[in-house]
Amino acid sequence: MGLLELLVKVSANAAGGGAIRRGNGSWYIGFSAKYNAVNPLATELYAIIDGLAIAQDLGVKKIEVETDAESLRTMLLTIGGNPHHELAAVICDAASLFSDFEVAFINHIPREMNIMVHKLAEYGKDMAVGYKTHYLVPECVKNFYEADLEAAAA
Repeated sequence: MGLLELLVKVSANAAGGGAIRRGNGSWYIGFSAKYNAVNPLATELYAIIDGLAIAQDLGVKKIEVETDAESLRTMLLTIGGNPHHELAAVICDAASLFSDFEVAFINHIPREMNIMVHKLAEYGKDMAVGYKTHYLVPECVKNFYEADLEAAAA
């Protein structure tokens, strides 16, 4: 199995979502979640942790994480630099998950390139705390997913 891509996004009300896609952009698995988080940065961090945990459970060895939260990306890349940050323990947990992969990258992407995953996060807004795994592309994101595939093929 080649490098897989994990995209994560958060929405209002501590909702998050993510999708793991193959190198050609095809669907591997996705999730929507509702977190008991103190702020949007924490919600995004929890979504990354959930996505990485799902990838680990599925035996993924190589992963690229994409987020539109540049500050979170910076924190994960400079883990020792913020030991007194309110999210330091959770950031350390995420960094530990990254280290379990043979290859792991985290990249910043513009918010407008993350619409499909934003819709997965919106799906989580009405959920109780917890998450739902999407083994198939959910109807609420199907049009955005297909548009992403077409754009990738062009």
